[in-house]
Amino acid sequence: MHAFPYPPHGAIRVGANGEVLADLDPDIILAGTDAAALSEKTTETQRGRWCEPEFRTLCRRYAEKRFPWSLAIDRLESLARELGREERA
Repeated sequence: MHAFPYPPHGAIRVGANGEVLADLDPDIILAGTDAAALSEKTTETQRGRWCEPEFRTLCRRYAEKRFPWSLAIDRLESLARELGREERA
């Protein structure tokens, strides 16, 4: 049984995916954005360590360390204050 409800399939190098995920595991990033790249990565994940419970734990620790809720809330509050100042000006 997989640790996830479905096996992960990787991420394309679009937007911040590469920056966000490369430190966790650079193999998560697909080689391209086409169907062949997705198919290749999907096949890899069916046999790879990404389906192991330890990888789920590693992912959670990585996310909690790099993207904690406290940081998101601080940034959101800062943005709200900034927007409020601009609106009053």
